[in-house]
Amino acid sequence: MAVSSSVSECRAVNGLHDFTIVRYSLAKLFGVGYAVKSETFKVGDRSWSIVFYPLGRSDSGSASIYLNLVDGSPDVTFNFEMSILEQTVGKGNFVRCENYRSVLRPSSKYWGWIDFIKVSELESSNYLKDDCIRIRCTITILFATMVRESHSQGEPIDHVPSSSSISKDLERLLEFGSGCDVTLVVDVHKFNAHKFILAARSTVFDAMFFGPSSDPNLKCATIPDMDPNILKAMLDFVYCDELYGEISNSVYRSLFDAADRYGFSRLKAYCQAKLCEDIRAQTVASVMVIAKLTNNSKLKSTCLDYVVSLENVEEVMKTDGFRDIVDNHSELLSELTEAIVLSKRRPR
Repeated sequence: MAVSSSVSECRAVNGLHDFTIVRYSLAKLFGVGYAVKSETFKVGDRSWSIVFYPLGRSDSGSASIYLNLVDGSPDVTFNFEMSILEQTVGKGNFVRCENYRSVLRPSSKYWGWIDFIKVSELESSNYLKDDCIRIRCTITILFATMVRESHSQGEPIDHVPSSSSISKDLERLLEFGSGCDVTLVVDVHKFNAHKFILAARSTVFDAMFFGPSSDPNLKCATIPDMDPNILKAMLDFVYCDELYGEISNSVYRSLFDAADRYGFSRLKAYCQAKLCEDIRAQTVASVMVIAKLTNNSKLKSTCLDYVVSLENVEEVMKTDGFRDIVDNHSELLSELTEAIVLSKRRPR
C-alpha cells in the first residue's frame, strides 16, 4: 500500500506603486491608441508596469488602463486594485475594482479595463490637477507552496490542462490589438481586428480579404447599416465564441441579421437557438420578420407554431412587430393571419 503526505503553506506579498502623469494635455494630443507607461516596479519576484491610455485604446470616450506583467513567472494567483487619486484633501479615490482575482497563465501579460473612466469625468474632477493625474496600483500576490514527502510509484505529478484556453487567448488578442491588420469602421467608431480570424469565421470576410478580387493592401473596411454595439458583440463572438452580459431579444435579432449578412454561420445558429428559446407574444412578430428577411424557414416555422399555440393571440397583434408586418410584409401577413385563425379554432 502506497502512503503519501504533504504540507501546504500559504503566504502573501504586497506591493504598491504610484504613477504620476505630468502634462496630461500633451499626452492626449497623440490621440486614441497612445499609451503612457510607468517605470517597471517589483512586487515579489516579478516585475510589473502600469499602462494608461489617456484617450482609450478604442474610440469610446473612455480612458483605458492595464497592469502589465513585464518579467517573472506568470504561474501565480494575485489580486490588484487600480485607483486614480483624488488630489483634494478629504476626497476619496476613484477605485475601479476592489478585488481583481486571476490565475495567470503563460499567455497572460495584461489585465485591466478598456473603459476605465470616462474622459469627460476625469477632466471635470479633482483627479486632474495642474495638468497632472496620479494613478495608484496595489498588488497582492498569493502563494501556496506544496511539499510532497512521498508518493506512490507511477503516480502522475504533472497534469495536462483539462480544457483549452484558446478563447481567452484570442480575447486578449482582440482586447490589446496585437498584430491587428484591418480596421472596421461604423460611423465614427473604429474597431481593430485580424483579417485571418475574420476570414476563418466568415465567408464574406474571406472573400473580401483573400478572394480573387480582394485588395491585399486593404487596411480599412466600412461596415454599413450596423450599430457599433452590434459590431462589437459580433467581434466578441468571432474571437471568443461567446457573448458577454445580458443580451436582449432585439440584440439577438440584430446579431442574427448581421451574422446572416456576413456569413458567420456559428453566430447565426447561436442567435437562432436563443431566439427560439425566447419567443413570446411581444417578440414573435419581430422574429418572424428577421426569419423572412434571412430566408430561415426553421425559425419562421417555430414562430408560426408558437402563434397557433397561443390562447390570447391579440397580444401579438398589439406589438410593433405585427404592425411592421401589416405595413411592409404582405406575404408574411397572410401566413401569420392563417396561424391566428388556426389559433382561434383550437379547442380551449
